This record gives sequence, C-alpha cells and structure tokens, in this order.
Amino acid sequence: MPEPILIAWSGGKDCLMALQRLRADPHWQVVGLLTTISRQFARVAMHGVRRDVLYAQAAALALPLIECEIDWPSSNEAYEAAHADALRRTR
Repeated sequence: MPEPILIAWSGGKDCLMALQRLRADPHWQVVGLLTTISRQFARVAMHGVRRDVLYAQAAALALPLIECEIDWPSSNEAYEAAHADALRRTR
C-alpha cells in the first residue's frame, strides 16, 4: 500500500517536479496540495501566485488544495499554527 502524503505547494516549478517524482514512486500516494496563502493579498505567501491560478493547478492535477491562511507579516508561531490547523482539518 502506498503511503498517503500531502505535498507543500507553492505553485512553482520545484513543487511540480517534486510531485512528478512522488507520483512515479509506488511508495507514495500524493493526496493533496498544501499551500500557505496571505489573507491580505490572496496569494501564495512565498511566491505571490494568485489563488485562482492555484485552483486551476489543483484542478489540472486532480488533487485537492488545502489552504493555510496567514496574515502578512506573520510570525513563525502563526505559520506553524495555521499549518497544524490545516493538517487537523485534512485528517
């Protein structure tokens, strides 16, 4: 049985390459894309990719998008709490 995992998703080429490798490995089953969104801008916190682009990417990849919303600027504690909440919701 492959292990179900989430992949950290920024919307860029590196996460797409990682997804491709994980999908090719029978030990893993990617079950969702986990991304961090800034509330004020509705964009990926790291790269600024728009939310509508993320939705299109998730649809094209046939994977659910799990969003962690944080304020900008945000503390590391808030970032960790948002991810912990998203993981709880996903389970």
